[in-house]
Amino acid sequence: MDYSQLLAAHKGIIYLFLASITFKVALLIVNKEKFQVVRDKTKIVEMVLGTLILASGIWLFMKSGATSEAWLHTKILLGILGIPLAIIGFRRKSALLAGGALVIFLYVFYMGISKGFA
Repeated sequence: MDYSQLLAAHKGIIYLFLASITFKVALLIVNKEKFQVVRDKTKIVEMVLGTLILASGIWLFMKSGATSEAWLHTKILLGILGIPLAIIGFRRKSALLAGGALVIFLYVFYMGISKGFA
């Protein structure tokens, strides 16, 4: 798979992941019972999406050769820190923690898009 195809796949997976997380945070704020039903039904999908994001991101990182850019290291660190925050937030049904993780993921996505990683 060449770099541009991998980048397009990575972005597509991220769009799905962000849409899913945004929907769950909104449900968590509005209706915790429905949130739990949706969370139980989509738990495996979330794990697959998360794994695909990490795998495609690592693959992109290895293919890009952009190993010394500080923004990229910040992006990776924030993405990795957002994962346990989201897990804890959703497990404890804390809209504040889950919303914080969503903000981190959106910022990480913004960093990737704004730097023109094409």
